[in-house]
Amino acid sequence: MNDLILFETQGNIGIISLNRPDKKNALSMELLGQLNDVLINVLENENVKVLIIKAFPDYFSAGGDFKEMLNVNGEEAELMSIKVQSLFSKFALMDIPVIAQLSGIVYGGGLELAMFCDIRIAAENVELCLPEAKYDIIPGAGGINMLARIIGVEHARYFLFTGEIIPQNLALNTGLIHEIVPNNMIDNRCIEIADKLAGKNSEVLACIKRLLLNTSYQSVGDCMNTEAAEYRSLLERYGKQKIREFFKK
Repeated sequence: MNDLILFETQGNIGIISLNRPDKKNALSMELLGQLNDVLINVLENENVKVLIIKAFPDYFSAGGDFKEMLNVNGEEAELMSIKVQSLFSKFALMDIPVIAQLSGIVYGGGLELAMFCDIRIAAENVELCLPEAKYDIIPGAGGINMLARIIGVEHARYFLFTGEIIPQNLALNTGLIHEIVPNNMIDNRCIEIADKLAGKNSEVLACIKRLLLNTSYQSVGDCMNTEAAEYRSLLERYGKQKIREFFKK
């Protein structure tokens, strides 16, 4: 079996690399299966405090594998969509921060995957696009929902209808990407951010991530109550000691 997903660690940082260069990292079911296996290992590895997912300088991913799409029928297509949604959701649900390092082409399923990550850092050559309507289909891995949540319904409507490339300035202003850096600096910048996050209290970051996720599914009142309870717990266990250390400086 080819290694379509590579994984390495640098200290407390886990780095996943998509590795299907001959197909511009088209997201085949074999590639996604290997990605799922790696994520299971990451979740079981307590030493990994931050995760980066990256690919090649000229393309993160061209999107779904068209040849596989032609070979699924009826219920198979729906089950495939649900399976990919479940896989991508793992990035949003895992306790550790996930950084998407985006270079070159980030189309279709590639952008859908990135939108489930917590932080998206882009190189200057990045192209973000959900082009599915051009092929008489729609995004199937959560792209419509996620794009609308991130950039707003009205912006999402235009780019989903047209399938056009999303301008970098709009992506930056709406949070679809968080930083744009020179192409030759993106590796170092993502490691720099990951290092900072790995040095923070992992329980605090996990709590922030859970509470942010709750805002999508709970009422404002329930979110506030949960936030208050988590604040109390973290203050007693960690915060007071850190504050005392601050005043001793």
